[in-house]
Amino acid sequence: MCFHILAKALSIIVKMIEEKSMQQAIIGFHLDDEQDWVADLACGHAQHVRHNPPWQNRPWVMTAEGRQEKLGMMLNCLKCEENRSISLN
Repeated sequence: MCFHILAKALSIIVKMIEEKSMQQAIIGFHLDDEQDWVADLACGHAQHVRHNPPWQNRPWVMTAEGRQEKLGMMLNCLKCEENRSISLN
């Protein structure tokens, strides 16, 4: 009985970790070929972080200080999410 409860708890924890794994820390920034800012993520993927009002409002990306403040911020990695959904099918 106790073993069953532990197994259930472990499966819940694993599921929670998998769901959170799409969140990746920003570890740096670079400009792409079109001079748009891209966040380098801890998982090795990259994601645009454009400031393009009114659709995307990220004025912090326009200054070195603003980008520096966002290092370590968690972003949902769309490529990790896409890879995960493919592997679950």
